[in-house]
Amino acid sequence: MLVVHYANADRNTGHAYNTDVISRFLDITETGGATTRGVFRHNYAWDTFWPQATPLTLTTANGPLVLGNATAYGPDVDRLELARLVLKVDNRSRS
Repeated sequence: MLVVHYANADRNTGHAYNTDVISRFLDITETGGATTRGVFRHNYAWDTFWPQATPLTLTTANGPLVLGNATAYGPDVDRLELARLVLKVDNRSRS
């Protein structure tokens, strides 16, 4: 899981009574591996950073991650975290 702390207050101002919020996209590419597209919804401010987890499948031993969007603006990224995805937890007593 790649956790991206981001800001996105982008909106379309062409509508008189609706805020018309806009989601931004971020393409996360592992060099030598696959690309995953993350969706980062409107979070109401450019200086408030929300965490958004995007699942990744890493396939190389040391391929760097490249973040960007070649077709539009991406979200404003503050920091990144790699987190392990836990599929199962066993809380039974082992005694």
